[in-house]
Amino acid sequence: LECGIGGDALDSLDSLLGRDEMAATCLKTLDADPRHYTHKHALRDLDEIRQLLGYERINLWGGSWGTRAALLYAASYPKAVRSVVLDGAVPLDMEFPRSVARDSERALDLLIAACSRDHDCTAAYPNARGALSQLLERLERKPLTVEAPHPQTGELTTVTLGRPALAEIVRVALYTPTDASRLLRILLHAGQGNLKPLMAQVVKSASTSTDSMALGATLSILCSEDMPLVRNVDFDGEGRGTFVGSGYADAWRSRCKVWPIGETLKLEPALRLEAPALILSGHHDPVTPARWGEAMTRHFPNSLHIVVPGAAHNASFSGCVPDLIAEFIKRGRGEGIDASCAQQVAWPPFVTSDAGATS
Repeated sequence: LECGIGGDALDSLDSLLGRDEMAATCLKTLDADPRHYTHKHALRDLDEIRQLLGYERINLWGGSWGTRAALLYAASYPKAVRSVVLDGAVPLDMEFPRSVARDSERALDLLIAACSRDHDCTAAYPNARGALSQLLERLERKPLTVEAPHPQTGELTTVTLGRPALAEIVRVALYTPTDASRLLRILLHAGQGNLKPLMAQVVKSASTSTDSMALGATLSILCSEDMPLVRNVDFDGEGRGTFVGSGYADAWRSRCKVWPIGETLKLEPALRLEAPALILSGHHDPVTPARWGEAMTRHFPNSLHIVVPGAAHNASFSGCVPDLIAEFIKRGRGEGIDASCAQQVAWPPFVTSDAGATS
């Protein structure tokens, strides 16, 4: 369910989160009934493919929201699963997007704390938290409009940056260590009225997120299976005191108002499965930190949970972690695996000048 909305990521920077208008536009482009694109139908299709290929049992790898799909497949077709790798765990009791604001704030706290322990970073950004707060407050009062060269085409582009957009740019940058390591530099320039580095970050982030996302499928899953569970949550209260606030959750709630609701899988949050699982968490993850990986172990008692200190969202490609995944799949279990090498995965050096990092 790719929406085919198109457009440049910078065109809608002033309304980056998008709301019901985006969902309604997406809906008009689809030649399909989105009510049939929930996990129940998708996982039934996957099992049909497994049978047609002649596989008795399969190994599953799920990253981020894919961990929920892997969990639900293992619950629906337990005899067909040999092992499960879950990277950035989304357990059944997560109540997405209730925790996004707090978990994002935690990731920002970790970033600023790491900067405070780095002499060059502290010298470059002596008041990183205060500078961000001041910029958010300034944009709350009046969005910033500038004309600058497009980072891809070089053509002059007019962009407007408001508080919700900046909060979302910061949140998304925290997903990736290399993006997070240059975030404070980007914010320094933005505070001085130079949005060119921030514009480049928006385009870069879109290339690995929204541009490659089947937005219609995302809406079908979230609006049918998750948002109904949090319809009475006070997102203002959940986000109070965080840089994200309630904006991210409010945007999903708004989108789902116009999206057709499909059938959901009804499972007990205390579900326990027999399949061996390797659960991976990035210490700096702003959306599925290690506490959610630990919660996922309740679904998979036969599991090995590895927290990677230098990783953020999705740790599968960090340091020796690919080798650990390969060893787990080969063994079909986590017992006996020495995961100490994962502790050597380091956070990248901070970008402290326009020339880059100092080390």
